[in-house]
Amino acid sequence: MICLKGMDIATLLRMRMFETISKDNLSSLYSTQKVLDTKIIKEMENNYIYIEDFPKGTLK
Repeated sequence: MICLKGMDIATLLRMRMFETISKDNLSSLYSTQKVLDTKIIKEMENNYIYIEDFPKGTLK
């Protein structure tokens, strides 16, 4: 899965990872939350959310 590989790279480089996902695209949202922990940073226009991703199991 691309978001999981992206998190691996971001973790190795000690970078934070962010993404935008449409609330209308539930499959994308669910697939991200299946492999990563997510935190909503901002609700955006046109039904999008701006989220920060974390390795699974690290966000409480």
